[in-house]
Amino acid sequence: MIEQQLEIMEIDKDEPINITPEDQSWDLVQILRKSLPDLRNELAHGSSMLTNQVLGTIELVAEILSQIYTTDADSTTSGTSQGQQAG
Repeated sequence: MIEQQLEIMEIDKDEPINITPEDQSWDLVQILRKSLPDLRNELAHGSSMLTNQVLGTIELVAEILSQIYTTDADSTTSGTSQGQQAG
């Protein structure tokens, strides 16, 4: 959006998402390592930077974490994570 100087972007939630190799090449962990400390400090120590986009931020972080910590089919279907056994 920044590159295209857009202020608003509409997305059709019913349209399938096409993930490109360019999308997958982002080093999301490195981006988070660089940006989260400053953002945390800004919000934790008082700021005028309050937005109405909190849900979008939470969804983005959830997506990033899901990509970092993927699970295999067995742990998804059984409801247990790797290294844990159902009791």
